[in-house]
Amino acid sequence: MNENLLYPTLTSAIDYRQKSFTLSHGLPLIATKLSPPRTSGAVLRRDRLLSHLDRIHQLSLALVCAGAGFGKTTLLSQWQQDMIAQGYCVAWLSLDEQDNALHDFRRYLLAALHPYCGALFSQLEPIAPGASLCTEDGFIRNLINSLSQRQTPLYLVIDDFHLIRNPVILQDINELVNYAPACLHLLLGSRSLPTLPLMRMLAGNQMVMIDINDLRFNPAEILAYFAETAHQNLDQADIQRLLAITEGWIIGIQVAALSATGSGDTLFQTLEGPAGAKQMARYLQEVVLNPLPPEIQQFLLQTSILNRFTPELCNAVTLRSDGKQMLHFIEQHNLFISPLDQQGGWFRYHSLFAEAQYERLANGPVKIAELHERASNWLAANGYWAEAIRHALAAGKLDNSAAYAAPSAQSLAEEGDLDTLVRWLQQLPLTEGAREERIELQLNLAWALAHYFRFDEAKALLNRLQSGFALHQLSERLRIKWQVISAIAASFAEDIVTSEALARPLLKRVPCGDSWVDGLVCNILSYDYLVQDRYQDVAAVQQHMPSPCAPQDNLFVSVYRAFILGLHHVRQADLRTGEVYYRQALKQAERLTGVDSCGSATLQALLAEIHYEEDNVLLLDSQVAPHLAKIDIFAPPDALLSAYRALVRRALPHDPAQAKVLLEHAQQVVIGRGWPRLQGMLLAEQIRVAVLQNQRCQARELMGQLTALREKYRRTLPHANYLQTSHLTAQALILMDEGQPGKAASLLWPLVRQLEERRCILEALRLRALCAVAWWREGERQQAADALSPVIKLARSQNLKRSLLDAGAEIHPLLQHMQSRADADERGYIANLLRAAPQIDVGPIADWRPLPPLTERENQTLLLVAQGRSNKEIARSMDISVDTVKWHLKNLYGKLDVTSRTQAMGRAKMLSEADCSE
Repeated sequence: MNENLLYPTLTSAIDYRQKSFTLSHGLPLIATKLSPPRTSGAVLRRDRLLSHLDRIHQLSLALVCAGAGFGKTTLLSQWQQDMIAQGYCVAWLSLDEQDNALHDFRRYLLAALHPYCGALFSQLEPIAPGASLCTEDGFIRNLINSLSQRQTPLYLVIDDFHLIRNPVILQDINELVNYAPACLHLLLGSRSLPTLPLMRMLAGNQMVMIDINDLRFNPAEILAYFAETAHQNLDQADIQRLLAITEGWIIGIQVAALSATGSGDTLFQTLEGPAGAKQMARYLQEVVLNPLPPEIQQFLLQTSILNRFTPELCNAVTLRSDGKQMLHFIEQHNLFISPLDQQGGWFRYHSLFAEAQYERLANGPVKIAELHERASNWLAANGYWAEAIRHALAAGKLDNSAAYAAPSAQSLAEEGDLDTLVRWLQQLPLTEGAREERIELQLNLAWALAHYFRFDEAKALLNRLQSGFALHQLSERLRIKWQVISAIAASFAEDIVTSEALARPLLKRVPCGDSWVDGLVCNILSYDYLVQDRYQDVAAVQQHMPSPCAPQDNLFVSVYRAFILGLHHVRQADLRTGEVYYRQALKQAERLTGVDSCGSATLQALLAEIHYEEDNVLLLDSQVAPHLAKIDIFAPPDALLSAYRALVRRALPHDPAQAKVLLEHAQQVVIGRGWPRLQGMLLAEQIRVAVLQNQRCQARELMGQLTALREKYRRTLPHANYLQTSHLTAQALILMDEGQPGKAASLLWPLVRQLEERRCILEALRLRALCAVAWWREGERQQAADALSPVIKLARSQNLKRSLLDAGAEIHPLLQHMQSRADADERGYIANLLRAAPQIDVGPIADWRPLPPLTERENQTLLLVAQGRSNKEIARSMDISVDTVKWHLKNLYGKLDVTSRTQAMGRAKMLSEADCSE
């Protein structure tokens, strides 16, 4: 596109081939343009970028290029101040629209340089008398020659360089860059790439380039910015959520910081709500949009309804024919646009920019429904069925979507966009004719309802469809599809036996002519086998999977295949292979459907177990916690457990209240869906938390619930096996808490052997570690070491940490004991574990014996010590003096045979008088 066409008012006002004349001609210079603009409010120092800019000392050009609000001027200003403080000469020039005139630009350029080399410029004039406004007047060459006489470095910062479109000025700068004297170093701040030989200079390592990706705030900068400006310490989950919303755009982060009141929810409600959208819209209108030509503004408004777009789609929506040129202009001027592929065919807008534009669009005269309808029509005509349906729903034109209902439903199903699929199919008017097509749509709806865990609705719909099969001649493929979706509904309702009975006969019919149905058959049958610990059968069934290497053709099937095969390896303690399956599928899911899709939520939930196992708190906080709402909606049972158990254990040491809230919420979800297998596992986790918090009464109450649940499903497989494992594990924890570690180990050891026989190696490994700790408490050192030895060998190969560290405080002395008898590789691994292991001194092994009787006052004191109370707090709580507290503590230490509060806290749980039986 000819850029002059986009700026008709500007190009008509100035003819670059004629003598310059502007309103500022002959007026005094504006002095404030020769220094950086004044900053308001707190400014974060960008050390990582400042050090990058320091490379300019050896180079001739630095370019800081990004859209509005990314901190270009602030960064250049910080660098200028640093250089001046170090004694360097740094000239500054801020440009405005008037400086696009050659005479004005040259006047300001000389004025900026004059304080540092005025004597050299005595013969220089902005424009020689009588000369035409072209580069032949020799101005730039005389400037270069004058500067070449300077012996010390001179740095020139020109900000807002994107305002320069005059080809003569651009030629001046081009010549200045190409023939810059050794002393001159030029730094440009611009919203768009200037017409300079940038690629040649980058290739020749002759310039510094800082672009939009460099300027985005990273997590550490967001944390520091909120601490400095809002006096608020964000956790990693909030930081990652803020990054996802703002994409590191500094103005977006500033809006969030201004609204910060100490509550993460308030922070995001403001940023994502109407108030935040209005602030964004106001900033964008004043700073970004007002200088743009009206046709560009209109184009941006109309295309803001699109999540992604091509030039052709933009043409269809805007009724223009120059979409390619428009997008080229928008991309060149950094107007919040990003390419989605290397070919430059698909683009998207920055989410906050698009939302602000959409807000303006909604308040304007344009009929948004018509834009959505145009988008839907183009997308459907070009085979982008899922997106066509989304726009049809937004346009309220469901009648039109019925014409391409079958491929659209299939596309939405394959993408895993369950929300759109359910909303659309429940509203779609089903017309007469094409009986098989209508049944297919209803089957897709049943499939979606099952994945939303709305089992009753799914089963009712499937039953209605089954009665129709007897009345009509339907294809074999459709009957297979009904049967496999029935199996999925049963399996997700935890009726594994029924699901297997439905799915197993279908394996012989794969392939059935529909690769999506083939994938469903293989996935659900192998999942049923996985729940039953039939790992060889899982692998055998997956060998029938069609086209496993083409996730873009069948994303949902590929995601679930990765879920099943990844978990298949993780349960057998091969976490590295499992992680590869998860991450490869996650990369595809996020690229094709975004970070908040059904597939992404499922895979992030599964990765939680690995993050926690590796003690990777940062990834748990940044990649799992922010997606918890989506995990609640979409994650199947095992993925849900992985996420919540990891987050609970992550929270417990520093925020036990949050750990309990998470567990209670997870239990509500699980009970609501009728998942007894998970209910038992979560009850065992709640018992573990209660034991660690010295809440024996609650632990026994929860144990009663777990016992009742186990009895209810004693004859129901595979629930009985899982509930028995949960029951024995929880029972062992309570026994150890009550000072009966030997009995706990005797209870657990047969379970360990059973799990190993069933190839549930990871769970067996964790219980081995717990057994080892129990025997160590009992004083059976050799037995403890023998139990832990195979754990060490396997754990080292997989870099397991928490499976050992969560076994209890005694793991520390036990690991020290193991270290002395380990080989060199194992000693290094154990040393790493010891650095992370809890170092609670629980006293010599011989001290694990029934405790002497304590007085009521001593009992009260010990319980308060266990809660971490100070002596003053204990005194206030018991209404006694601090000296009396010290006297009670002295007696306690003598009776418990300990010498410190930490040791007393470690022994507090052994106090039988503190049991709730009293």
